[in-house]
Amino acid sequence: MKLFSALFIGLTCFCTSGCRSKQKGTLPVKQSDSSKFFPVNDIILEDIGDVEKTAYFVYRITTGNHIKRDSAAITVREFRSIANSFLDKNINTPSLKQEYQESVFHDLSLNSITITYNTENDKLPISDVTILLDDKTNKVKRIFISTFYRRNDSTFREKYFWKAGKSFQINQSITTPANEITEESTFIAWNDPDIK
Repeated sequence: MKLFSALFIGLTCFCTSGCRSKQKGTLPVKQSDSSKFFPVNDIILEDIGDVEKTAYFVYRITTGNHIKRDSAAITVREFRSIANSFLDKNINTPSLKQEYQESVFHDLSLNSITITYNTENDKLPISDVTILLDDKTNKVKRIFISTFYRRNDSTFREKYFWKAGKSFQINQSITTPANEITEESTFIAWNDPDIK
């Protein structure tokens, strides 16, 4: 037993001193960017695939300050075309990831974990992306994307809302050089019992 104890103590000291020693003259190796952003597009593609293979009643409601409220059933092809605008807002690429900072917040009042990606680079059209996860299941509840850009002397502000497995909404506000504002909202639902 004494021999076993002596061997154990000796081995522990050897391993501990070996782990603490550093070789002189070596430089730290720069790690490549292996940070993983939340796979927003995967969630959206999963919902798009679900709509494409399930016989949901898919409908669109369009409202705006210069148009009458309009609601109509739409085809899966139309659904896919509109939903693709979310996929275009992907910041999970090597060139964009370095421009965004991730923050995580556990909101006990909403039973949610909030993951937010923000940028200070105002030349990028996507200003922020926020994901709400259920804090018990880690399943996505909602995705929010905000964009801001200029085109033809007009300013475009867009807000994208995705309610996982149920619906999405796109709000667009366009301000012209004459300070005229056009607002339009497109709401698409396919599996949302909360919508009457």
